Amino acid sequence: MLRSISWVVAVILVTVVPATAAPFQNLDFEDGTPGAYAFSEAIPGWSPTSFYSGVFFNTVTLDGPGIGIHDRQSWYLSPLHGNYSLVLCDPSVAGLNGAPLPYGVSIAQTGTVPTNAGTLSFLTQYMESNWDAYHLVVSVNGTEVPIGSVGISEWDWLYGYQIVPSGTPAVDLGAYRGQTITLQFELRLFDAAGYTRWMALDDLRFSDLPVVYTPEPASGILLAIAMVGLAAHLLRRKQG
Repeated sequence: MLRSISWVVAVILVTVVPATAAPFQNLDFEDGTPGAYAFSEAIPGWSPTSFYSGVFFNTVTLDGPGIGIHDRQSWYLSPLHGNYSLVLCDPSVAGLNGAPLPYGVSIAQTGTVPTNAGTLSFLTQYMESNWDAYHLVVSVNGTEVPIGSVGISEWDWLYGYQIVPSGTPAVDLGAYRGQTITLQFELRLFDAAGYTRWMALDDLRFSDLPVVYTPEPASGILLAIAMVGLAAHLLRRKQG
């Protein structure tokens, strides 16, 4: 009888107590097996959207959107942090072959945002600085979120270096503290030029650093016009 009761209690506990949400993992792309092709081995924790069925090592794709892992032996780039960087490669040949634009390649992961750190910063390196042609899109639960940058630096005071330098790209996830979300990074292509474009991504890091945003050009122009108008008004009052 006692054994039967213990089984009932165990079943109730399993049924009632919710599973603890898992934290994000492999945010620096160091946990994979070097040279592995399978997504689960090369970039564990991440779910990709790719033209290919696996991950390339130290190379870029030429005939379809793909994902690569690069180390210090790569001809294309040196890792942005640590020993490995992830590369999202979105050749515009996909657009030339009739794929609808905008076209993208992405990685996504479901995890829990820390309760004490609502900012996610990350390192990027673009093959070319043509924002209109292709750029990174970050989304949460399928909704795009604006990319800003950290407003102040995070320092390692013991060794005297910047862990996260001011100006590092970042998104504000403060509204999702303690919540489980699906986070996606997508390199999105907006034109169909006949050559490959790629972007390196590395060192995704949660912190409590503030996120600042650069005003849109139109907003800057409106602000400048308003300032000129205010200056003219004050000058007229002073002369009158």
